[in-house]
Amino acid sequence: MRLLAPVIIILSTAILTAQPYEASVAQNENWNGWEAIIAENGIITTSTVPAIGARVMQYDLGQHSSIFHNHSMDGDIFEPAFNNSWYNFGGFKNWPSPQYGSGRWGWPPPPTLDYGEYTSEIINSCDDSVVIRFTGPVEQYRTPDLQFIREMTLYQNSSRVKMKQILINHAASSQNWGIWDITQAITNHIGKNDYEYFWIYFPINPQSVFGPDGVTTQRSSAAWVGEVASGIYGTQFVPGAEKLFADPHNGWICYVDERDGVAYAKTFPVFEESSYPDDEARVAVYMAANYVEVEVMGPVEDIPANEGKIDFTINWWAAKVNGPILNVNNVCAVNHFLSLSDESITGNYGVFYTGKAKTVFLDEAGAILGEGQEWDVTPLDNFSYSESVSFPANTARIELRIYKLGGELIGILDSADISDLTNIQSQAYCKISTFKLSQNYPNPFNPSTQIEVDLKDSGPVQLIVYDITGRIVRILSEGFQYSGKHRFIWNGDDLKGQGVPAGIYLCRLNFTDQLNKNHTMIRKMQLIR
Repeated sequence: MRLLAPVIIILSTAILTAQPYEASVAQNENWNGWEAIIAENGIITTSTVPAIGARVMQYDLGQHSSIFHNHSMDGDIFEPAFNNSWYNFGGFKNWPSPQYGSGRWGWPPPPTLDYGEYTSEIINSCDDSVVIRFTGPVEQYRTPDLQFIREMTLYQNSSRVKMKQILINHAASSQNWGIWDITQAITNHIGKNDYEYFWIYFPINPQSVFGPDGVTTQRSSAAWVGEVASGIYGTQFVPGAEKLFADPHNGWICYVDERDGVAYAKTFPVFEESSYPDDEARVAVYMAANYVEVEVMGPVEDIPANEGKIDFTINWWAAKVNGPILNVNNVCAVNHFLSLSDESITGNYGVFYTGKAKTVFLDEAGAILGEGQEWDVTPLDNFSYSESVSFPANTARIELRIYKLGGELIGILDSADISDLTNIQSQAYCKISTFKLSQNYPNPFNPSTQIEVDLKDSGPVQLIVYDITGRIVRILSEGFQYSGKHRFIWNGDDLKGQGVPAGIYLCRLNFTDQLNKNHTMIRKMQLIR
């Protein structure tokens, strides 16, 4: 294996206090028993192990970890062979897709591509980025003549890591494949089984091939919560072995640790006219016993013979922010869109860059009429935006922009037409400031289960159990509740006190806060008999 010589590449990086971060890429002689390529910029740290298929075993925001690492296999290296072995090191990896259908390779994955020995080299370094190339061996077994190359780019002043995946066909005839990205993510905090804090969000395609829910699943599961905000699907980790497939029309998916308020997002291109694996799925979520897989699929393409290539590029992002995630763009993850209340503009964002943010007021032609105050922003802190403003005359639109520390525009965090601004409502779902509906416990349950509601404000509360057809089964609360924690018990009975059959039921919380805003929260519950 050709490894990087011990070398440090320094990127000049300014932070909000004008103190430089030192970003580096280097070989580490002993990282959990392996030699690994470590890349860091003071905001994020990645560790990639060439000896086991160039798995990315670490993508941390500051001291917060996101990637599941199977420590029972630390330091292990295996020679690829055509057998039924599969070595679950954890981390991020690539496989050819589809797994089923045309070109099926079955299980386990192609061993040479999955855990064969890759080489690595720095192929470019400049003022704002470093590119590391990982080149795999040519597969001999389950997908013969295929080879992977990954070009990983680390940027300064950002949590961004660009992953360009290249799949090469060395055969004498064309082959039909796609590129499949899989990240195994953490689902509990150290020493705890607090799975309820770990969520995944993605947009629901209104034209989904999977119907109005926008998803299809292998089996029912309490993990598949459903639409948690307008147009946003939420899954909450539940230990098991179930998988969900979706075809979002906007190319993003976001994994969130709700306790620590940290979001990890992937953005990727969507090719509407192309065919995708797994019945047109573009993303998938797999719930394992102690980790969750966040999967992104590229389209299935014809790869020409004799070193023909296809590629698929995704971007990784991280920032401090809670869910639900309502949108992800190339500068931030949105938890609360811009809204106007009592002459103050508010919003909540996880920003992917270190820089300055400010509101810009525009007329109908797009000319700048005025600007708001500047705000220091960084991926390491949640940007909870609130500013009292007076709109300049003829303001038609506002934009919340982010700039580099030197003043260059990076992009737009959020924007709104003035005519729409007063109609924008907060769509926050879990761990918002006003209320929280915890997952019922136990779940599945028999004969009874406990449901906890945590109110930061006092106000009217409805807590209602429905069956999957939408019929009201039981009303647990309907009236005013004071702030604080409230516990409710459902004994699996209906409005008449009679027992209901086993199955999936929905617990819906409706709450009106002190600003007279209505909020809704739903949990799935499973009754067994």
